[in-house]
Amino acid sequence: MFGWEQHSLETVTDEAILMMPLVWQQAFLGLLQGLTEFVPISSSGHLAIARAYLGMDPERNLATVAILHLGTLVSLTFCRGKDLMEVVVSKSPFRNIEFHALLVTSLTTGLIYAGFRSFFDDAFSTPRIAGVGLVFTAFLLVYAELRKAKAPRHLRHTRFFDWIMLGVLQAFAILPGVSRSGATIAGGLLVGLDRKESVRFAFLLAFPPIVMGAILHGNEILSFIKSNPLPSAVGFLVSLVTGIFAIKFMFQFVPKRRLEPFALYCLILGIVAALSR
Repeated sequence: MFGWEQHSLETVTDEAILMMPLVWQQAFLGLLQGLTEFVPISSSGHLAIARAYLGMDPERNLATVAILHLGTLVSLTFCRGKDLMEVVVSKSPFRNIEFHALLVTSLTTGLIYAGFRSFFDDAFSTPRIAGVGLVFTAFLLVYAELRKAKAPRHLRHTRFFDWIMLGVLQAFAILPGVSRSGATIAGGLLVGLDRKESVRFAFLLAFPPIVMGAILHGNEILSFIKSNPLPSAVGFLVSLVTGIFAIKFMFQFVPKRRLEPFALYCLILGIVAALSR
């Protein structure tokens, strides 16, 4: 009896030891996801580069990324869920315009992704593509600062074609290295939104793609959680907590400061990643 218990204990201990590297990997990836999902430096680019250097199994990529995105979805809901609900359920005509902007922009992104899904999914396999995407993000952020409207306006004053353009820019951000928050914040500045409104709308736009990603990869997520419950929980919680800090940081930083520091960071990291073997 005691021998069986000792054997079981040793087996559990061995499994725990073998699991620890994956736990630390998920904690590290969760930290990257939380810090970079809402800051315009591309979470997908950082995760693609990190997974390549960590030597992670490519078959696990979509599942691990989706779990980390669930963490940032909870952090986004915690910080901006009330704003989203007001846009969706309010009967105010101004809120209805915001809802239409959110709907049209998200549908545009979704239709582009549906038409080129295999291309977007395959692009996640190489950090060099992530490097190119980061360089593109850098130039987009600088261009937005140079070409932003001199008389900023509110989201309720934008038009249908503005929403289409924002949807196209967000679709580019499906590629690794192209920051979704960077593309939508830059797009907001280009269509004339003020800096605070650009950040606000960019975060509202984050809800649909994250939810849709969780739905599309639901089976992979459940399979990974069942086989790796502890790493999954750690990655989820780390991305959730750091995501909250990142959201609060962006609402304090962007309304008062320019985007060039993020562009410089993306440019340097992108060149290094693009030139790596």
